[in-house]
Amino acid sequence: MHLPDNIFILLQDTTNTSANCNAGGDILKGVVAIAPLLSFLVSLANIYLVVYVFRFTKRKNDTDRNIKWFQELVYTPNKENITSYFAGLHQLKDRITKKPDLSEEDKIDLMEIIKEGRNQFMISFVDLVQPISKEVHVEIAGAVDNLTDELTKALDNDELKWSNPKTLQREFTSKINAYRNSILAALFNYKG
Repeated sequence: MHLPDNIFILLQDTTNTSANCNAGGDILKGVVAIAPLLSFLVSLANIYLVVYVFRFTKRKNDTDRNIKWFQELVYTPNKENITSYFAGLHQLKDRITKKPDLSEEDKIDLMEIIKEGRNQFMISFVDLVQPISKEVHVEIAGAVDNLTDELTKALDNDELKWSNPKTLQREFTSKINAYRNSILAALFNYKG
């Protein structure tokens, strides 16, 4: 009896299928063997994630608390000191425009007023920041000192014509506004 060629092909496919089943079984056995290791690694990753989230949340809460205390102890009660310091400097411009040709005596008086205002502002506000944040204190104190220096140098400059509104704006008003903005930025950029 002669067997058709199709049966031979079916027998070959059956042999391959049983080999595939053995290979699939080997893979399944391998996965089952390493499952405890994978479970352990996932547990370690979860523990790491929990610790990370805990530390991040604690750090964020501490930072938020420090910012709130900074606002309550430093900025809010001294907001009037900040405003009055810069308002006092802006008021000096009225004295300058009343006498466009400032005498040496007038210039010295204005420089003394600027320096005295600086000293009062340092004592009433800037020095209060130091125990809380040395970095913010250094930034604010530097801005106040630089503003004082720039204003006194401008007043001491005999070549400047104070009767010119552009000169007054450039050498006085814009410098006051720029330093006021940098001080406010230092206060509001405090991160705890």
